[in-house]
Amino acid sequence: MPLLPFKTVLLISLLLSAATLASKAQSAADDPSITCTVAKGSLTDAIQTLGKAANIQIIFERSLLDRYMVASKTFTEVQLSVAIHQLLAPTKLQLVIRDGKFLIGPAASPEKGVSAVGSATLSGYVADASSGERLVGVTIGIKGAATTTNNYGYFSITIPAGLADIRISMVGYQTLIDTLFLQQNIHRTFTVNRQSIVLDDIEITASASPTIQQRTQMGHINLSIEQIQSAPRFMGEADVLKTVQLLPGVQQGSEGTSALLVRGGSPDQNMFLLDGTPLYNPSHLLGIFSTFNTSTLKNVDLYKGAFPARFGGRLSSVLDITTKDGNLNELHGDFSIGSMASQFTLEGPLKKGKTSFVLSARRTYADLIVRPFMRNMEEDVDKFAVFFHDINIKLHHKFSDDDRVFFSVYSGRDYFRARTGYESGFDYGNAPEGWYSRSQDDFHIGWGNHTGTVRWNHVFGPKLFANVSLMGSQYRFHTAAASETSNPDNHMTSDNELTSGIRDFGGKIDFDYRPHPNHAVKAGVGLINHRFTPGSSSLSYDMGRSEAPVNVSLSTVLHGNEINVYAEDEWQLSPKASVNLGLHGSLFATAGKTYAYAQPRISGRILLPGDVAFKVGYAQMAQYLHLLSNNTISLPTDLWVPATSRVKPQLAQQLSVGFARSVAHNTVELSVEGYYKNMDNVIEYKEGELYFATAGRDWEHKVTSGNGRAFGVEFFVHKKVGRLNGWAGYTWAKTDRKIKEVNFDRRFPYKYDRRHEFKALAIYKLSKGIHISGSWVYQSATPFTLVLGEYEGISDPAPTYGTRVVGNERVPLVNSRNNVRLEDYHRLDISIDFVKIKRNGNQRIWNFSVYNVYNHQNPFTYYPDGGFVGGRSYQELTRVTLLPILPSLSYILKF
Repeated sequence: MPLLPFKTVLLISLLLSAATLASKAQSAADDPSITCTVAKGSLTDAIQTLGKAANIQIIFERSLLDRYMVASKTFTEVQLSVAIHQLLAPTKLQLVIRDGKFLIGPAASPEKGVSAVGSATLSGYVADASSGERLVGVTIGIKGAATTTNNYGYFSITIPAGLADIRISMVGYQTLIDTLFLQQNIHRTFTVNRQSIVLDDIEITASASPTIQQRTQMGHINLSIEQIQSAPRFMGEADVLKTVQLLPGVQQGSEGTSALLVRGGSPDQNMFLLDGTPLYNPSHLLGIFSTFNTSTLKNVDLYKGAFPARFGGRLSSVLDITTKDGNLNELHGDFSIGSMASQFTLEGPLKKGKTSFVLSARRTYADLIVRPFMRNMEEDVDKFAVFFHDINIKLHHKFSDDDRVFFSVYSGRDYFRARTGYESGFDYGNAPEGWYSRSQDDFHIGWGNHTGTVRWNHVFGPKLFANVSLMGSQYRFHTAAASETSNPDNHMTSDNELTSGIRDFGGKIDFDYRPHPNHAVKAGVGLINHRFTPGSSSLSYDMGRSEAPVNVSLSTVLHGNEINVYAEDEWQLSPKASVNLGLHGSLFATAGKTYAYAQPRISGRILLPGDVAFKVGYAQMAQYLHLLSNNTISLPTDLWVPATSRVKPQLAQQLSVGFARSVAHNTVELSVEGYYKNMDNVIEYKEGELYFATAGRDWEHKVTSGNGRAFGVEFFVHKKVGRLNGWAGYTWAKTDRKIKEVNFDRRFPYKYDRRHEFKALAIYKLSKGIHISGSWVYQSATPFTLVLGEYEGISDPAPTYGTRVVGNERVPLVNSRNNVRLEDYHRLDISIDFVKIKRNGNQRIWNFSVYNVYNHQNPFTYYPDGGFVGGRSYQELTRVTLLPILPSLSYILKF
């Protein structure tokens, strides 16, 4: 065998020497030498001293080390592992080094991970590292199992005991990866950092949150607060409800309003929850703005399908809104001034790490803008006001890791007033010289919501979390008109007032129990006392010398008690199949009548080949509240009334089926859902009943009820992350009604029946300083009742659409309610943000938005008009438009 050349041998020797030196260098880096002195005290403090000296994080469970004490000891040029072994020698603990990580656990733990018999539970909270705010919907993955934080940022997961890698992820935050010894139950708060978005050509990838095909629930959409605030603004205001209206299956009411119509339902069939408390009128300025200040929001969830058993009391949807708890570490806030309103929000610690607050206020100055124009156009107007305001206050206190208390208050009010006065003189007839008449009319209308909530979070154990809530909510509408006329001979006055509303007081307790990684059990019970005021009115007038003064007052107050109980289990049958089984039971008692319903809820999903999930959901719902609404537009004058012995509760059944999957590295979600919903005991005014005459004791006799149907298909594409994000959706839908004594007892299209809808929202970060967004909405025409002709009235009162006629009055001839469709609706909105981040971290934003860019004259309502041409009468419909192209400018400062 020939010998290798000398040069080859030398080269191999050098390579082997270099590899050996590199290995030793790497070993030294993984286990560095340290020189330090540990003080006498706890083993925990001693280990932390060694970690600081080596600049290495040593992973351990504090409760395991706190039981041991150490004497003072000095280490000089000693490897870190040797120093740790010396400190652990008298204990029942050992050091494990794995993948460069130093971990301390029970001595029974073998080197490749603790594999002790049994299981352990990891529980706690996930919080924002900067603010300390508890985060909702964070995914915690460990040993092949996963769970998510609840509405209070709490999680619990039970797995086999041992050494485990934990992965914590959420869209918009950096993924946290940690390693723990789970030899016993551990309670811990994890903090995660916000993700710094780098605007380059690399697409931002989604976090390890469950994909849409892994989630069981159908018809559930979590809205990103960033997307809400980045969507085109209306008159400078970011708006939650207008963003929700861009989702498939959700319609607006009349042009520009914030009313929600979900899957063929009516406005009263939507539950708006603000920190768990119902809000009855979520809009300002006749629906143009919503009541929710986006600067205070933490989480927004929309449920429009077979929603989980923990929700009840409505048929069509639940919009569950959670507000911020407040920054526990630093004082922060923002201020904005827009074309119609200004707001400020301030949050920070009252006691660092323990107590925090959030304070927010908003007010419009529409009255300051409109008032000069009103006086120029109407010389008789001597006082004019129109405005709204909101106030949010929230306090949060941490008593311990197991106990937290939250106190939140919301107050919002709208107000409109117009006072006119004029004086006239007479110099003719028999009137004395200088005779005059002076008149003054004063009209004002106001409405508002007020809510208050106290919540106590308590951790009973590593697997059981509870929340106890006490809440109050009030919605009140008030209108008054006063008139005064005087002259030298007489003085006449009249006053007319109407008040309506609803007030709730209640409490509930909710339990969140995680017995096993494959089961997430929720259960609870609640009680609400409702007080309804469908109409409280007073009328007084004094005709002066001609008659005696008259004072009349009427008041109707109704009470109802509602009990709700529920239980549900999110059950992971296998990695490819899961089911949510639930039952919601409710009881309502009022005026000697009691209703009770058991409402099953079930949702399931199974993963098909191609990573496509097939989903199905079924739910029964009961609603004990009705809204007596104007048949044309949604107004604050709409009256809340309870189910009674004569007017039954609304009931619904909904079946949904669909497919879903995510693509593009789980950054884009695709879904298609079909649904069929049947609604019973939906109410309408009887033919010919006057809306404003409803307030009183006989409202039950002025309404009738029947059946409603809604079915359709929704297509949805949703991208939450990246430089370009947003969504697009198309809906084909149909909804109708069959009401007793309406439309000759025949089925007719619902007034908001729109066959086709297409909506899209796009948000693009052009650069670090320029963000643009746009939305486009197309809706096919809604139905309208067209009068075909007229005929002579009969001698007795005869009902028609919206009036009663007597004798020989002309009666409109209508063959069917909602018998024609007139114009489609479409609108484009755009917005651009100019963002500058200052050296001190403050952020300045100039926003320019345009509503209805191409100025399409969308119909708000129609009214009949007519006349005579050539001796023949004619009638035509005149369109009323409300919102033309509207540019706006706003300034936002975040600090």
